[in-house]
Amino acid sequence: MRKKLLKMAYAVVCMIVITSYVPKLFATSGDYWLNVDVNNFMKMCSKYIKMPFEELSLTALLGDATAQFALGLMYYSGEQVEKDYTMSFSFIFLVASSGYSEAQYLLGCFYHEGIGTQKNYSEAVKWYRKAADKGYIDAQNNLGVCYQKGSGVRQDYNEAVRWYRKAADKGGATAQSNLGFMYALGLGVNQNLAEAVKWWEKSAEQGNTNAKEALRIYAQEQQTSVSSSNGSNESSITQDVLSTPNHTTKVEFKDRCSKCWGSGKITCSNCNGDGGTYENVSVSTYGVKGRSTTKRVRHSCFKCHGSGKVECSSCGGRGYTLRSSSNW
Repeated sequence: MRKKLLKMAYAVVCMIVITSYVPKLFATSGDYWLNVDVNNFMKMCSKYIKMPFEELSLTALLGDATAQFALGLMYYSGEQVEKDYTMSFSFIFLVASSGYSEAQYLLGCFYHEGIGTQKNYSEAVKWYRKAADKGYIDAQNNLGVCYQKGSGVRQDYNEAVRWYRKAADKGGATAQSNLGFMYALGLGVNQNLAEAVKWWEKSAEQGNTNAKEALRIYAQEQQTSVSSSNGSNESSITQDVLSTPNHTTKVEFKDRCSKCWGSGKITCSNCNGDGGTYENVSVSTYGVKGRSTTKRVRHSCFKCHGSGKVECSSCGGRGYTLRSSSNW
């Protein structure tokens, strides 16, 4: 009977710990789509990017969509040309309008973060959906995020789960991690910790850091429960310890961090939470020799990598501080 009670208590404690910490972890997982990684796209267009810039520009002018896409990536990354997010947005928009799912996904990211244009979540959702309907995994995940957070659409956990699952079933690591969090929190599905762990494991195998952190917390609590129920002298806060007169045991309590209020993240001091820094750049006016104008150019913040948040120095990103007590 005692073993059964301990198992039941363990299950309850695990669920409480996971569901209390997961929302904080899940709140930071949205950084994924805000950091636009164009490395894979650059590799895809490497043949065009290696071309002389004049030849590439002419090829793009003649209507080659891949050349246009390559120019958009080059203006975004500063490859061979000076960074110009407005020019990058223009080329990506042109290619996305032609029906290319990669460009449609990237255009959604640009609208979502406000790269080369004003932030517009509704437009982001529109372009994510175009790519997602064609089976593009990252777009399906991002569309799920929009439904989960209510960005550009009415918040709908069922729709979020549906899109996460589409991408997760195809092997999308981020979608697998996000789906795991939905099961852990019981959002859009019945709360099921075993199912959450299953998806986190699939995601962690592909290197997803959020999934790894969730599994680490789960394993830590599991180990704590095992050591508490094995009846050895090393167990902490068992019924025997509590009932023994004048028994002293060192116990560690987790206090919510007063600096980050439990989120593990604080506002980046370099960009003040904007995610980007700005500079005025003098550029030549097209077609007018010797005349130039000043443009305000936005760069992704090097300190927070465009997320606007950095790890809390007080708690090391955990969201809590440890306090020891020996009053038991």
